[in-house]
Amino acid sequence: MEELPEYQICSKCGKRSTPYMDRCWNCGQPFYVETSSEVAHIHTETEKAGENKEHEPEKISPCTLEKMGFTDKMFAYSLLFRGEMVLEFCGCERCRDIFRETLAFFREADPDNEDIMNEAKNTDIKGIILDISEFGL
Repeated sequence: MEELPEYQICSKCGKRSTPYMDRCWNCGQPFYVETSSEVAHIHTETEKAGENKEHEPEKISPCTLEKMGFTDKMFAYSLLFRGEMVLEFCGCERCRDIFRETLAFFREADPDNEDIMNEAKNTDIKGIILDISEFGL
């Protein structure tokens, strides 16, 4: 059985994807499989290890994460738990709902609590970043 790289890096936007994807989850850029007439555009972690040792974590919005397929979602979760990816709320209604649920979790309150609902409604969530790795899950 052929051993696949841990992940692929998109040549267009630089986001990581599982080795099973045909296209980048972020921008849709196709990944090419190496054949005798093509040059591979698949970069493995080891190829990139010497570059950008200190880099910012990738960002993903909760609404984008929610739309991903199971395998891609699990890959994203592994990056989130290791601190290599962070959640960035985009301001859409789904992100606002997830922000409200997260706020309720931190406050140990019911997400339908009126105070929680009002705070989530009145907070400008666009650009709020949540680093899940800081919680030691």
